[in-house]
Amino acid sequence: MRYGLDKWSVWWVGNWLTGCTQRVVVNNLFSNWQPVTSGIPKGLILGPTLFNIFISDLGDWIKCTLMKFADDTKLSGEADTSERRATLQEDLDRLEEWANKNLTKFNKDKCKVLHLGKQSRSTVQAGIHLAREQLCGKGPAGQQTQYE
Repeated sequence: MRYGLDKWSVWWVGNWLTGCTQRVVVNNLFSNWQPVTSGIPKGLILGPTLFNIFISDLGDWIKCTLMKFADDTKLSGEADTSERRATLQEDLDRLEEWANKNLTKFNKDKCKVLHLGKQSRSTVQAGIHLAREQLCGKGPAGQQTQYE
């Protein structure tokens, strides 16, 4: 009862989601109904609440600052020393472990490093990886840059 739900309520939600189907409509053309085998159907009134419950423990063990809003997650911290960069990397590794444990993944194409400050971006961002892939950076104006 971590969230104030008794076993019956959890069972009811699980039963309600079991056997859900969905389809796509484009220009008044309907696809065939398909079973929803993971996640929840789009547009479900309980969707945001269930998602918030799902990610509620995301960040319980993070040392840097983790901000969550809807389905966006931001990890921030200072990277002006090798120790602080290591802490950021450890937190990214922990986030990846959480995703694997919960059978989900982060969209690496949307994961970026935003550098603010005077220190060389290549120095700050060297070695910042998510799932063994080096993350691209964003400059102050939002332009994407690749760091070697």
